[in-house]
Amino acid sequence: MSAVSTLSDNDWSNLVDLIGDKLCTPFIGAGAASAVLPLGGRLAKEWADAHKYPLNDDFNLTRVTQFLAIERRDPTFPKRAMQKKIEGQQPDFSDPNEPHTVLADLELPVYITTNYDSFMSDALTRSLERRHSAGTKHKPRQQICRWYEKPVAAGRRRTEREPEPTADDPLVFHLHGYHANPESLVLTEDDYLNFLVRLSEPTRDLLPQVVTRALNGSALLFVGYSLADWTFRVLFRSLSSAVPSGFRFPCIAVQLPPEDAKKRREAKAQDYLKKYFGRVVTGGVEVMVHFQDVHEFTAELRRRWEGRRDGQ
Repeated sequence: MSAVSTLSDNDWSNLVDLIGDKLCTPFIGAGAASAVLPLGGRLAKEWADAHKYPLNDDFNLTRVTQFLAIERRDPTFPKRAMQKKIEGQQPDFSDPNEPHTVLADLELPVYITTNYDSFMSDALTRSLERRHSAGTKHKPRQQICRWYEKPVAAGRRRTEREPEPTADDPLVFHLHGYHANPESLVLTEDDYLNFLVRLSEPTRDLLPQVVTRALNGSALLFVGYSLADWTFRVLFRSLSSAVPSGFRFPCIAVQLPPEDAKKRREAKAQDYLKKYFGRVVTGGVEVMVHFQDVHEFTAELRRRWEGRRDGQ
């Protein structure tokens, strides 16, 4: 079953109950950082114009960055450009409804992000420091998907014992890399193809066990994705076959409204998404796709979460 609609009171109640039981895993996309960093389409256009990209799809960041890598004869060039775009940027964490701040205050054990920035870890650090005594230092653990390493190295790493994340010792897992390590960024067309191939290889256990358990054993809250995001589609396709059909948690996907945001176009986009997920999600996975500005959604999430916590 899939649905494209606003969340009902029952949906919200179920979501905050799952959060309270630590059975929710946020999955953070580019829209969560859109107040600070440009979305992929805008950044692609900026770089396409600056570097005279010759094709018509100058909104496609993976295609534009692939062009930059080939044109410069340097596969590191677009990754270094992305690193420079992110460095020195930071959301307004003093805003209680800033998306990363709201998610951090849910006190969950695992956070997964396809973003290259450190905003989720920074928000968790601030949240942990507020919750604990003054003068003590608390930071989340950060891990990067090692898709770019040689198989032997990646396989050896998986034999290490992984401590179980908790609300006081949370894990932030960067599925598509981290800006401080440009090699790890899944950015160009070649990167995405290599990432997906290596993720699917039976001998490659790229996801830590704690991340796999979170994906398979909790509700997923996708925040800040778009209709065109391939990560969003690929993950649901894999989850629909990987998780036992008798025990699947719901998934809530907060999708960015189409950029032109005209009602007629938006309705068409929502209808398309409903048909798409009705086709690829099988076995009873419930996908609630919710079109809303991310900041507005997280403001409502904070209100509902604090209302539950205060017993309202």
